[in-house]
Amino acid sequence: MTSSLILAVLSVLLLGCARTFPVFAQWYSVTIYACLKNTIARFSGLFPFSLSEAGLYLLLAFCLYWILHSLKRPLLLFKNAFFLASLLFFIYTINCGINYYRKPFSEEAGFSEELKKGSTTAELYSLCEYLVKQVNETVPGEDSPKRNAFFFRSMGIGTGGYGKFGG
Repeated sequence: MTSSLILAVLSVLLLGCARTFPVFAQWYSVTIYACLKNTIARFSGLFPFSLSEAGLYLLLAFCLYWILHSLKRPLLLFKNAFFLASLLFFIYTINCGINYYRKPFSEEAGFSEELKKGSTTAELYSLCEYLVKQVNETVPGEDSPKRNAFFFRSMGIGTGGYGKFGG
């Protein structure tokens, strides 16, 4: 119960600091969060599947086990549920909650004045058409030999060596 309270209070304090002092949120996002994000990205890049998705499935299985195991003891069920909620709230806080209070990218990139003017539906539609055209010119089509060669090279197939799926 103590660890649950510590996680919950720490999360509330961190979010309160970020909301009250935007400088704290900005500092957190470029120092602590940047290091945390890079470390997690490097670690999860070692696996050929989504660690987040696997973690969610494991969490679901663990929660079901927890509930079934604790049904006869409601106090233990409440204690475990409070710990899980506190842990998830803390993970949310350090991964994205604080970052919601930092300076928006549009301000950092100098787009804030342009965004204040707004855009018409026609301008947005025109931009979408332009972006689709750019992507279609850059990325080879579904039946393109160029695309197929790129796909097979990226899988390590047909490169003369033994890639992920053979040579």
